[in-house]
Amino acid sequence: MIQATYELTAASVASAATIGRITGPEGMSGEITSVSAICTTQITVAAGQLNLGNGSDADKYGTFSVPLTAANARVDGSYSPTWVRGVKQKIDIDEVLLVAADGAPTAGAATIFITIEWE
Repeated sequence: MIQATYELTAASVASAATIGRITGPEGMSGEITSVSAICTTQITVAAGQLNLGNGSDADKYGTFSVPLTAANARVDGSYSPTWVRGVKQKIDIDEVLLVAADGAPTAGAATIFITIEWE
């Protein structure tokens, strides 16, 4: 087993777009074990949501809410009610995990940390 934490630095949550792509070691499947965020630019007007999925199912592995918050605040979704849906489904072998923002806030960015166990 390999555990890796991926960092998406100062990713905008104010635009509906893919903000990161992650792939594991060749021939391994993975499980997301935690997601957390540190807001780098204030999130305004509406909470943002990150979708963790693939090209055919945008939230296949779950969603993560980034609430209205000031810069430099931490949001920890690994054991928190900020999870909208669980992420226990395995990431398929050699699949590209897409991390996308829904663009609901009018402004805001966060550094996102995603920890995955590959086996």
